[in-house]
Parts: sequence; C-alpha cells; structure tokens
Amino acid sequence: MKVILVSYHYLPEVTPRAFRASVLYKTLKEQGHDVELVVPKFNREVKGNSRLKKHSSLRSSLRRCLEKILPGGKDLKVLPYFFSSLKNKNADLVLSIGLPFSVHLSVSLAKRFGSLNASSIIFDYGDPYSLNPNGNVCFYAKTLEKWALKYCDCVLTPVSEAVPLFNRLVNSEYPRIAVVPQCYDLENNEIEKYEKNSVPTFFYAGILYRGIREPLAFLKYLSEIESDYRFIVYTNTESSENLSILSAYEKGFKGRMIIKSLIPREDCIKELSKADFLINFSNEDGVQQPSKLVDYTLSGRPYLSIGNNQKDFSQFKSYFSGDYSDFLPIDISRFDRREVTKKIINLAREVKDT
Repeated sequence: MKVILVSYHYLPEVTPRAFRASVLYKTLKEQGHDVELVVPKFNREVKGNSRLKKHSSLRSSLRRCLEKILPGGKDLKVLPYFFSSLKNKNADLVLSIGLPFSVHLSVSLAKRFGSLNASSIIFDYGDPYSLNPNGNVCFYAKTLEKWALKYCDCVLTPVSEAVPLFNRLVNSEYPRIAVVPQCYDLENNEIEKYEKNSVPTFFYAGILYRGIREPLAFLKYLSEIESDYRFIVYTNTESSENLSILSAYEKGFKGRMIIKSLIPREDCIKELSKADFLINFSNEDGVQQPSKLVDYTLSGRPYLSIGNNQKDFSQFKSYFSGDYSDFLPIDISRFDRREVTKKIINLAREVKDT
C-alpha cells in the first residue's frame, strides 16, 4: 500500500506525537508498505537542563491571542509547506497526525483544492481541536473543523470517551470514528536494576497545562512536607505556562524538586527505572489517557495518579513510605506497534470499500 504519513512533529523532538509518527513510519515500512514521510524540516535541538525560574507571561499571552485568531496559532505557518508537499500526490492512504490541527487542515485543503488523490484519508486525533477544554482555539474553530472533517474518511482517537465529542462535529455516520490505541515500541527498552534510594525519590515526566493538568493542590501539599525527598521532573523547560505551574510553591521545596529538560524516550525510560515510584498527573477532563503510562509501565516502577483538585493524599503517603502494595500495572500489550498499524491499515481498506 502507498502511504503518505503527514506530521508536524518527528524525531529528534521529544513529544508523544513525534514518537508516534516515527513508530508508525518504522512499522509501516517493516510491514512492506511504500511510505512517504511529509514533515517540516525544523531545527529541533534537544536542549540541556534548565533551572526552575520565573518566566515572563508576555510570550504566553501573545501565543494565546494568536490562537484566538488563527487555527493552530503560530503553527499555521506550516500550512503552505504541507499543501505544496501534498499537491497532485497519489496514495492509497494519507495518514494525518495531529496536533497541531493545522496538519489536518492542510490535508483537507490539499484534498479540496490541491488535487490530492487518496483512496482513504485518516485523521489521527486525541480529542477535537474545537472542543479543547483549555479554550485556546480560534473563534471560528468549530465551523472550520466541521469543514475539514468532511474530507477525511476516518478519525482515530485512542479513548472511547472522545467518540461523543467527535459525534458533535459530524452530522452522520461519516467520517467513521474509530478507537485505536496509541502505538509504542515495547521492545528493546533498557532499564536499570532497581535499588532503593537514600531518600524517597519520585519522578514525573510530562507537561502541565492551565486548567487541564494543573496539580496545584498536590504541589502545595508536597512543598509543606518537612522530611527530605527528591521530586525529579522531566518537562518542557521552554514553556512559561508549564514552569509557572511548577514554580507556584517554589520556596517550600527548598531544592527538593529538580527540574530537567525532556530527554529522548529511551533515555527517559531508563532514568524512570531509577525512581522509587512515579507520579502521573491526570487530565481534568478525563478524556485523554496520558501516553506516559505505557513508558511508566516499561520502566518497571510503580506509579500513582493525582488529579488537579485532589485533597486525599493517603496513597501518596503510602508510596512515600515505601508501601506499593496496592499498585496494579496496566496491560500494555494492546499498544504494540505492529498490532496498532495493522488495525490502521485494515481501517483504511474498509473505508476504501465503502
């Protein structure tokens, strides 16, 4: 099958979408498909560690203003690249990977105005762009997204809870909404032999967002603990929004919270395996399943989830004291890259025949 894989993110970027695009490309090629990769060629350096510091909110405010005017805000700059790359192309399958929404929009524009000829077009989503609970979308987002969805045959979402959200954007059974897990390379991940740390040491790997993943109650509780510990956070140190959340109770941590830049996935899994336990911050809307739970499981360390407004930290207290007896790991076999790509190809063939 001739496949065109369209993505804004790709390695060496350290983002879930970059990992997903690279794994899909690798696996589809292994399975014998003719895969063309359409990705902007940006300079994406993995930056070094950064200290926790106060950031000006000016850049964040400007970004939010831009997102209210343009679909995808500053990320819309890639639209001409995607459109020209897809113009007059022929394929059995075009697989468009969002975020940002401008990727899907570019594919729809190429289908409508750029003579893109594809037997099937699949949009890989998390949840709908126009229904983003954070509200950082352009004022005409819903109308625009409804238009874009007319030019795809199938929407992929990793969680069933998102299906009703997409049904609010389509007026019939077309495009098809399919629940397909995110895919991961579950093999060849190196981990360390665990040795208990001298003080309770727990990690979080990921990004925080205002109103969605903003665990201020937990951070306040953590900053007030008197005993020693190490809370190591691998995160986007270039995001002022992200760092402002982490710095809310900076004085109380007294150096016990250590902020580090995101590192490649394989390296991160190895580092996570050195922790006593891991922290997952749940999304407020409960729709998205954090991709980090797969990597947490691969690390071999127990983890617990904490919500935005959680007030009961009894489970955390047990983990802090070294009692992980209530931990039950998830079954990650359904995320295997080979099985997930087969499902996507089968979906492409099904919608092609309808």
